[in-house]
Amino acid sequence: MIVFKKFSLICSILLLTASFASAENNNLEGDKKALEQMELMFQKLGGRQIWANAKSIYTVERVRHYKYGDGIIETVWRDLENPGASIKLMHPKLNLVYAWNRTSGWVSREGKLRDLGEDEIDQKEAHWHRDLYTLFHQLALGERELSLKVLKPYGFKVLDEDRKKIGEFRLTPQGELSQWQRFGGQESVIYIYGPYKSFGLVNFPDWSTTSDGHWGSYIVQLQPNDLPFKVNVSLEKPILDCADSDWQGGAVNTHCVSKKP
Repeated sequence: MIVFKKFSLICSILLLTASFASAENNNLEGDKKALEQMELMFQKLGGRQIWANAKSIYTVERVRHYKYGDGIIETVWRDLENPGASIKLMHPKLNLVYAWNRTSGWVSREGKLRDLGEDEIDQKEAHWHRDLYTLFHQLALGERELSLKVLKPYGFKVLDEDRKKIGEFRLTPQGELSQWQRFGGQESVIYIYGPYKSFGLVNFPDWSTTSDGHWGSYIVQLQPNDLPFKVNVSLEKPILDCADSDWQGGAVNTHCVSKKP
């Protein structure tokens, strides 16, 4: 009787686990090997649940750009639920800040402030749907109708709702991300990744570079956040004569914003 009860309990746990996994993958489909590769990737990234729960993500990177050289500090808040971001790039030869969502946006470059045009916002939204961090969240959550196909020797490709390829995840035999390729837009972009490093709750490659060498970065901070983007970020336009010390994270400036009419 005791053995039977234990067996029944084990079966119940397995059924609950299976139903939970099924719920996570309710709109996600793909061949078995591709789904296994995805799960292994999330294990190495710190766990699928962390990325599923994240509603926004904050990153700070030390960047090298072929036009400006080393020393760029990039600070970004990304919305993982809806298209939107808030970005700041600072360098002795570059002062670029911009923020946007589906309905509006602005950019300040070298002290000149302007609104983003509709075409610019459309372009950024199209990019957002194929962004690496966006896909981490959407794959972990399993709500978007994406399809996965295995890549050899290790990895998988992601197809969107129209079955168009939007990304390829190349992995090491251990499941760590080694290469990411984004498709769509005017050109395909390939990122190469270095060894993993701990950033608190998550693990992520310490550095990355594009295959053409135009862009490379070291990550300083990477923090998935379970609070919505709008809680962490203000999209208000900045007052251009604000002191640098007034800026609060990324392109966020909660203390020095343009006055509403």
